[in-house]
Amino acid sequence: MLIGIVLLVVDLVQYATIPLADESVRSAHQQLIETPLPANEPKQTIQANREWRLVKFDPNRTSAKAFYTMGFTAQELDKIFDYKRRQGFFTDAASFTNLWQETGDRMRIEPYVAFTPIKKKPSPNSTSTSVIQVDVSTASAEELQQLKGIGKVLGNRIVRFRDKLGGFHSIGQLAEVYGIDSSLVKELADHLTCTGKLRKLDINQPDSVLRQHPYCSWKLARLVDAYRHEHGPYHDLEILRMVRGIDPMELNRLWPYLTVD
Repeated sequence: MLIGIVLLVVDLVQYATIPLADESVRSAHQQLIETPLPANEPKQTIQANREWRLVKFDPNRTSAKAFYTMGFTAQELDKIFDYKRRQGFFTDAASFTNLWQETGDRMRIEPYVAFTPIKKKPSPNSTSTSVIQVDVSTASAEELQQLKGIGKVLGNRIVRFRDKLGGFHSIGQLAEVYGIDSSLVKELADHLTCTGKLRKLDINQPDSVLRQHPYCSWKLARLVDAYRHEHGPYHDLEILRMVRGIDPMELNRLWPYLTVD
């Protein structure tokens, strides 16, 4: 009898020490998850030898459970849904795959990203079949004003912000303009395109060049500059990912605007 009680106590202690899944994922996305994640899900990034079960998916419509089934970790679910909380939705494959630091990871995932067109019912009071299409990369303030919810003030702000950035690479960047939220961008998505080229910043130039960009902090610019002074000119952008102290999320945001000449 005494031995049985001791064994029972040992079992309970072992069970109590099993690590739980990341509660932030389940609490933030409990509406999307049909079954709980396994209790021993590790917090890790993608590895080359990791088993994948990828299928075509729309990152704006895929549930946390479906992401997990395809092989994404709890840590990656945090990144995905944190982006959606801040930006509202993904606008293209790059905006999704840029969440991953390693180039190999992005290349592995990108072929499976497929967006499902959003069908909107025509207004019962509308008699016109024409649809306004505006390229946010090149449109003037006047052209932007043709869009519902974008007046003169917002049209001018968009152009000024675009000029500071060096162009838009995603329509989702409109939500960063003061006075525009992600819900308005989502509402206008069917009327927007983004095809323009970006003005690139050479990371072999002094850090003062990088600091002019809205996405680049003083710390990031100084780290890029210090590494170049110590190791010589950059020959590949990927070297930036090895610079100690650089925030990967900040670097991914600035990445489309960087080049090495």
